[in-house]
Amino acid sequence: MKFVLVLLLFVAAASLSAQDWVARYSVGMADEARAIVADQAGNCYVAGFAGDDMTGGIALVKYSPYGETLWTRTRSGINMFTCGQMAVALEPDGNVLVAAYVIQAPQNGFRLLRYTPTGTQTLDTVFWHSRSTQTPSTATQVSMVVDPYGRTYVSGTTRNDSTLTDIVSCRFDSGGGVVWAKYLDGQRHDADQSRAMVFGSDWSIYVCGRLTDESQHFDAVVLKYDTSGSLVWSYSHRPNTDFQSWANCLAVSPGGAVYVTGSQQEYGQAGQCLLLRLRSSGDSVWSRTDSTEGFTILVDSSDDAYVVGQYSPNTARTSLRTWKYGPSGQQLWRKDYWEVDSVTSLGKFGVMASDQGVYAVGKRKGTAWRYDYVAERYSAAGNRLWFVHTDTTDTFEDTPKAGCLDPWGNLLVTGTSKNSRTTDEDFITMKFRASGAVEEQPMTPAEPGHAISVSPSVVSSRCRFSVPAGERQSVLRIADITGRTVRGIPVPSGRAGDRVSVTWDTRNEHGQLVPNGVYFVRAAQAQAQAQAVCKVIVQRH
Repeated sequence: MKFVLVLLLFVAAASLSAQDWVARYSVGMADEARAIVADQAGNCYVAGFAGDDMTGGIALVKYSPYGETLWTRTRSGINMFTCGQMAVALEPDGNVLVAAYVIQAPQNGFRLLRYTPTGTQTLDTVFWHSRSTQTPSTATQVSMVVDPYGRTYVSGTTRNDSTLTDIVSCRFDSGGGVVWAKYLDGQRHDADQSRAMVFGSDWSIYVCGRLTDESQHFDAVVLKYDTSGSLVWSYSHRPNTDFQSWANCLAVSPGGAVYVTGSQQEYGQAGQCLLLRLRSSGDSVWSRTDSTEGFTILVDSSDDAYVVGQYSPNTARTSLRTWKYGPSGQQLWRKDYWEVDSVTSLGKFGVMASDQGVYAVGKRKGTAWRYDYVAERYSAAGNRLWFVHTDTTDTFEDTPKAGCLDPWGNLLVTGTSKNSRTTDEDFITMKFRASGAVEEQPMTPAEPGHAISVSPSVVSSRCRFSVPAGERQSVLRIADITGRTVRGIPVPSGRAGDRVSVTWDTRNEHGQLVPNGVYFVRAAQAQAQAQAVCKVIVQRH
């Protein structure tokens, strides 16, 4: 059976906005994207480490709404072993801030960088928050938030010899000076850790993570600070002495309720997803547990909570799991992303959709130990609207690290793409349309041990592009996931308002069928205009 992709083109005087795209950034062998934020114009900023293990720096890449690289900046002189996790945020005036955990033995601290929208660097400062004769871990999480008044807050984990690791939270002024810094050490003076920070409705600051108690158990902890750095309250969760728990993420509802998700485990038993609701005063309202672990929690305007995590039953497979809970702690729905046997899915994070639904993001393991991005969207009622996986065949592992929404509700995801087990990592950033990256029928979830049948197909979509009237040199450029052109198809000329179609028989320039995978169709026009991009998946069985 022959499959063709029908591409519809509308001849017009101006081009349409982009639908979705993928962009790569590569400097050396160890390029890792770690954070992303989008501005009100639809541009996005991706921060991470770029270079080789011993030579490189903190990199910031700015992409247009169409996925075009507008500029890149690198704070060089930092190697991978002294540069940890990062956060990125926008100031009210549009400047972008990057906060990175850095080590300069024996010191460890936060480096804060600021760039204007045009890429001019206006700030480079470091707050050395502690000293240690032991090298801290660069895996330490970093969180940053900026309020409408330009106050910048950063939280993370610091290390010193007397208390091992502690939670540190600080506020910077506009010049990069530290207004205040607060430290919290658990009773055991052991492995305390910060995981996330958010604002409350009154612009107070909430931090969550874990503390080590006197029994050397982990307790999930939530801290509330006011803008002056005073600790308003703290809450620790410990069901009993046989349990340990930790918090991964928190969210504050418009009414001031605090929701927390993470994990809870009884010694000798499998871990469970932990969900907490606290009052604005820090008192516990209820706690709930479910299977495995929650990574992200989001709250909508109705005070309902969405949790994105993963479920690991006693099988060889794992699912990307999404939950929704009501204000009283009732589970409204629970969804899993299951695929055919031998394929496993791992949850990573979630992003609240603009219509109060939720995007769940993770990765899937397919053949030959290759991992690809997975994104799915649920409505507020729990209906799966669409799902997509990148289905890359030329890389070893793609791992999503962070995501956000653009002003139109489209999903932006960034992370790392590795072409083998040990070498050559790149930034890989993707934009998924709010309506779905491809027009594909979603699979029906299945219970563990049940396969999902997939018909042989070329998953195609009606890609719509705008071509200038009378343009005689327009070409549809079809590229694979690496950006390499596999086929160029001339576009017939026409008059304004005409609709013309072009077909692709899924063959390359040499007449050979292209391999299964993701391909991107771009209207490459002779006149300099913004270029729309459409993603299609070729899948044969």
